[in-house]
Amino acid sequence: MSHSVIVFDGDDTLWECQRHFDEARAAVADYVSGLGLDADLWRQLQHDLDLDLVATRGMDRRRFPLSCELALEQVSHQVGRLVRDQDRYRVGELADRAHIAPVQLLPGVAEALARAAQSAPLMLLTCADPTVQRRRIYNSGLMRHFQGVRICPDKHAGIFASLMHDLQADRAHSWSIGNSEASDIVPALQAGMNAAWVPRGTWAHDLRPPAYRPTAPAGLSLRAEDLSAAVDLVLERLG
Repeated sequence: MSHSVIVFDGDDTLWECQRHFDEARAAVADYVSGLGLDADLWRQLQHDLDLDLVATRGMDRRRFPLSCELALEQVSHQVGRLVRDQDRYRVGELADRAHIAPVQLLPGVAEALARAAQSAPLMLLTCADPTVQRRRIYNSGLMRHFQGVRICPDKHAGIFASLMHDLQADRAHSWSIGNSEASDIVPALQAGMNAAWVPRGTWAHDLRPPAYRPTAPAGLSLRAEDLSAAVDLVLERLG
């Protein structure tokens, strides 16, 4: 028999993520500046390179450090300098701190998940390097609330549809909750689910305009200020 399921995103929905990348990027920029190079130019180059590398490296752990190293090479080349091995290594090391930062839950997350789990099975659907994300999930202490977890390279309608099929869930009464409209909301609506959007700082790739917006008939699409409010809205509709 089909049933309702609530699917949660992980990064920047349940725990801090983008802030760690911003801090790592700032640390690298300071190091680049200390080398006598243009840190502002490095930031722009790194931003563009990181987005370009998504096509070939996806969520791979090396993508972000590699974009930082390549940006260092480009900004150095523009002033006729070669990059020393120790500088390339240090930049990669500083960048990788984003992946090993301690997990910090967002306010009210544990309580909201506990409430949600009393009304429907919960699933965690998240995109990231699998090794990095498994560590975050384990260290979050939140797995007790979920019946399962899937780590995928990207979120699209097929991923949500496959999840609903495998769980024998009722799409029309199931929900996706997350901070990214492009990854958590539009694909879920495409798959025939409902969605609750909790806008929050995210990385540039997730700020891309959704390639497709469902037209009626479609599921409910709600917006909430935080995860706790989103869960309350969803539970009201689940009855």
